[in-house]
Amino acid sequence: MKEIDSKIYFIDKLFAIIKVYNSEGILENTFLGKKNFPQMGELYSISYLQNYFYITDNIFIYKFDRKFNLLESSRIHFKPNILDIDTENPNPEQIMFYQLNYGAMKSYQGFNNKLIIPIEMELPNLNAFNTNKYYKIAYNFALLNITSFKVEKLFNNWPSSYTENKNYPFLTSNSYYLNNKEIYINHEADTSVYLVDTALNTLFKFGFKPEKFKNDYKETTKLSDAFDSELPLKFKNEYGYFKQLITTDDKLAVRFFKTGKNNSNHLGVQVYKEFNLVNEFILEKDLEVIGYIAPYFLFYKNNTSYEDKLTIFRLKINYD
Repeated sequence: MKEIDSKIYFIDKLFAIIKVYNSEGILENTFLGKKNFPQMGELYSISYLQNYFYITDNIFIYKFDRKFNLLESSRIHFKPNILDIDTENPNPEQIMFYQLNYGAMKSYQGFNNKLIIPIEMELPNLNAFNTNKYYKIAYNFALLNITSFKVEKLFNNWPSSYTENKNYPFLTSNSYYLNNKEIYINHEADTSVYLVDTALNTLFKFGFKPEKFKNDYKETTKLSDAFDSELPLKFKNEYGYFKQLITTDDKLAVRFFKTGKNNSNHLGVQVYKEFNLVNEFILEKDLEVIGYIAPYFLFYKNNTSYEDKLTIFRLKINYD
């Protein structure tokens, strides 16, 4: 679910359908679908940049016009011309060793002709399940050229909360929010938000640990845990983690979180005004964040988006 130009775009991942709702939750249009695009796999993300939509599935990135006419499709190219290839000891600076972090591909944004995409590395000697070294040297974002569909640059190493003798592979769905020429980078297991400019220079960080936030995370060091389908949910029910971050043009940053200790039906909210914490509260509902259509922050409840009407929860935050 994503807000684009005051409309709400819902992705039916399995059936490759895009549903468009207005800000009141009324269905306005439906696009794509397996009948029209049988070649599409599971959809992961939708973005809008320079009057075009970009949609990713588990194989390709697709470019559509505003009426969802398909213009182009391509694999995302991670392989520049590199002669020295050592998969046993991968060089974290080499783009070819990375792939999309599909768990973090719920939404993405861009500037100029670049999209910011979350990435990860899964080679045996450098991945989040096998070694803490992953967090010390790997990157977690990349710039994707929307003309060539080539990854041009890697950026943003993992913060210190991930590198201090810890290993949390279930908390790697990092996110960001692009506001004008500033990128707000948000990690699930880090209490700080990192402000980066479009030249990819880190300006500073801000943020505080929420009240009753459980972040004494248990280390996950066994590769076999990666194949336990129940463990990620158990982990997130036990521990606190940060979800989405949204900023507005008046320097308001709103960060959403779960506290942990099995409070999975509550959504926490932190409000920062000019990088200072001015409010923190808990919504006693398990809501998913859509976005911001002034003056409201919009949410929905899971399993409600298959009908013509979508139940929208609106929240207006007072911070003066």
